[in-house]
Amino acid sequence: MDWGLGDPKHGFLRKELLLRTKRLGGSIYYAAIVLDLGMRCAWVLSISPGALGIRLRNDVLVFVLAALELARRAMWNVLRLENEQFHNTGEWRA
Repeated sequence: MDWGLGDPKHGFLRKELLLRTKRLGGSIYYAAIVLDLGMRCAWVLSISPGALGIRLRNDVLVFVLAALELARRAMWNVLRLENEQFHNTGEWRA
């Protein structure tokens, strides 16, 4: 994954985390992983929404799915930039 996550020694996270707090720990990153997976699969709803029991007008559904995709990409960009910052400063490239 482009976020630099997946190290089993650190609970499948990176060694350095920007958003780690004492109260939440690294749970923000675990939530981001689950949300990213869910939002990546959300486009399936646009294929056959009636079969899944979704009773929204098509334009409303498209708007909701586009908003989810926008939020997913924004989250991805923040975590990707954080990973690049740690990677570049750790190797003295920045």
